[in-house]
Amino acid sequence: MEWVFIAIVILFASVLKGLTGFGFALLAMPFLLIFYPAKVVIPVLTLFNLLTSTQIILKIPNLKLNRYTLKIPIWGVIGTIPGVILLNFIEDRPFKIFVGAMLIIVSVAFLKGFRFKIKDPLRGSVTAGLTSGFLGGFTSISGPPLALFLTSLNVSNDDFRGKFAYFNIATATLAIVGYAFSHMLTVETLKITAFQLPIMIFGILIGQKLSRIVSVSLFQKICILITLFSGFMTLFSVLHPL
Repeated sequence: MEWVFIAIVILFASVLKGLTGFGFALLAMPFLLIFYPAKVVIPVLTLFNLLTSTQIILKIPNLKLNRYTLKIPIWGVIGTIPGVILLNFIEDRPFKIFVGAMLIIVSVAFLKGFRFKIKDPLRGSVTAGLTSGFLGGFTSISGPPLALFLTSLNVSNDDFRGKFAYFNIATATLAIVGYAFSHMLTVETLKITAFQLPIMIFGILIGQKLSRIVSVSLFQKICILITLFSGFMTLFSVLHPL
């Protein structure tokens, strides 16, 4: 039953990633934390992030990067390093409190249509890259700061998905190397990833097909509501353990 539930979570998260370009870990993280400790979940989600982003890039061959978005992965890689280091020292309970609170804040910000007012795109790209890189290395949830930055630049859907994918490939690759050196890339993480890989590929393909016929904003709103609920559930599970 556990594996069926996890497969459903991975499927929905993959559809969201294929449809919008981000949100895989944002949606999957709180549900996987029900069954596994953070130091198992994060390497798994980072591996999935790398694979899903590679699959998206292959579908957007003509992506163009300007001088602002080209530097984001570089700053993201720099921010990833302290995130991976910090993960080595944090316990599950404070980690879950941090993730639960972050999910609630991010969900409310997206539902309210919050946008940054970017006066200096170059400085904004540095902030978005460093912040998203740190969160990616620490929690595998790198999306929110970068999503808010790219949304504020009013990029097209394909540009949004492609730029996100390039960022994730750069930061996830470094994070996985860091997890391996920290002995967090175990047989268990590789087994979970391998078993759920067909579900992930199927979900990405569905999301990419749906991106042509389904309202992205509607699907995003549904997923954000699920994420908001899961954020509250993550905090509740810590404050009122069974």
